[in-house]
Amino acid sequence: MAQPHDTSYKLLFSNPEFVRDPLLGFVPQAWVGQLDFGTLEPLNGHYVSEDMRQRHEDMVWRVRLRDAWIYIYLLLEFQSTPDRFMALRLLSYIGLFWQQLEKQRQLTADRLLPPVLPLVLCNGDQPWHHPTELAALCHPPPKELQALQPQLNYLLATRTITRTNNWPASATWSLP
Repeated sequence: MAQPHDTSYKLLFSNPEFVRDPLLGFVPQAWVGQLDFGTLEPLNGHYVSEDMRQRHEDMVWRVRLRDAWIYIYLLLEFQSTPDRFMALRLLSYIGLFWQQLEKQRQLTADRLLPPVLPLVLCNGDQPWHHPTELAALCHPPPKELQALQPQLNYLLATRTITRTNNWPASATWSLP
């Protein structure tokens, strides 16, 4: 359910600088420094599933890494309670996103699906203690099926609000 500050955050994160900064600050891999942030551009974040149910993801951006596009799937969460099954939701959203790219023939030069970086920014009041890996939500399969299970991990950044006496609150984003 949408909360009043959803629109403010979506407007804030529609600015390329507010997408660049969390990437540089929260993605702990060196390749992020090689991204060409001058190519950072927003994409449509609304997709329709095969059974015609509409899904609204929050924000999808793309940016060039050398000669290829990398897609940043930025999910802004404004829930009062964390979602235990966030990895499952992201698997569905990214699958719909990839289906749209395939239908529009926007695959990589070698006709493959492009890489996606799933990043969840959580603005809830409660700490996020749920897994960021899909496999942690699934009953362990028999050894023979392990390699056939879907895989998805996502990065999570949470916002902490600090209040000191009667001073205004300050917010800090961090990785759990």
